[in-house]
Amino acid sequence: MVGWVFFRSPSPDFALDFLRRLAGDMAGYKILPFGLTSPLPIIEPTFLLALAAGVLLSFPIGGWLQQRVEKILPAQLPRQILYDLWLVFLLLASIASTANAAFQPGIYGTF
Repeated sequence: MVGWVFFRSPSPDFALDFLRRLAGDMAGYKILPFGLTSPLPIIEPTFLLALAAGVLLSFPIGGWLQQRVEKILPAQLPRQILYDLWLVFLLLASIASTANAAFQPGIYGTF
């Protein structure tokens, strides 16, 4: 595990300083409360959205949802088309989410 510190650090000096701090050497450092060191709120809105989606989708709603769709669209063909369009939408949304993410070079990018 210690070896990963060197791969993720921008320089060997940073890695050694990081390992010293992990070992407990806090000489020259003042411990600050988390609220003063973090520019972001503790719970981000995207986290709350992901949490709500995770809780909602963790329930067994597949059968219930299928019954609702069958009542609205009794014909098989429109349901299949809507299902396929939904999958295409999810694919495009995941590609857009990945493309929108900040560029992260490989672990060897700064080594």
